Order: sequence, then C-alpha cells, then structure tokens
Amino acid sequence: THDSKTKELAWARQVGMYLAHKLTQFSLKSIGEKFGGRDHSTVIHACKLVEGGLKKEPALKNRMDKIINSLYQ
Repeated sequence: THDSKTKELAWARQVGMYLAHKLTQFSLKSIGEKFGGRDHSTVIHACKLVEGGLKKEPALKNRMDKIINSLYQ
C-alpha cells in the first residue's frame, strides 16, 4: 500500500540522517538541507527515533553495525 511505502521511505531517510549525524562533522542544519530541505529539529527527531530502535531491537543494531562497518572497508 501507499502508506507502508511512505513509512519505509521515511524510515530510510531517518536512518540516513542518523548515519550522516553520527559519521560526519556536518551540522544538523546542513544535514536537514541535504535531505530535502528539512529542519534541524527533524534531524534530531530522526536520530532519537533510530537510537530508540537500536536500543529495543538487537537485529536492527546488528544491521546498522554492518552498514557502518562496510563504510569503513
């Protein structure tokens, strides 16, 4: 359905914002701008959401660790 696609896209964007914040020196404002002109508070919200998911879901943390490790290879 359209709704689940929208949620998937939003989640992917939030993970991207989280990784950009965690792995780069870019400001929250510039990260938000790169993700379609979003506000710095949207980036903060995305980071909190992803961090919450990482604490609750070991499988998500495992996938995220693999993504991060692959970036450094």
